[in-house]
Amino acid sequence: EPLSIIYKIAFRTNYLPNLWSLATIIPIFKKGDPCLVENYRPISLCCVTCKVMESIINQCITFHLESNNLLSNKQFGFRKKNVLKFATSTLQKHMDYIT
Repeated sequence: EPLSIIYKIAFRTNYLPNLWSLATIIPIFKKGDPCLVENYRPISLCCVTCKVMESIINQCITFHLESNNLLSNKQFGFRKKNVLKFATSTLQKHMDYIT
């Protein structure tokens, strides 16, 4: 309940607290020489309150795009509902056409 009040105020006023935009960057070693910076990838640890709000916004945007058919039927990434089988099927059709 308190978070929903904070989120509603943030949406209405178009204001986010500065702390929500801060992140701690943690370097994660990939492979190779640990002395070289390019062998690390950055991971951002963000404020949990902000991550929850981002998730809510993402769900709202995704629902709007999908329920209004605003995404291409060729858009497979970041989609729900078994899109992998549709992507595989589309790829197979293209391969059959080419060969």
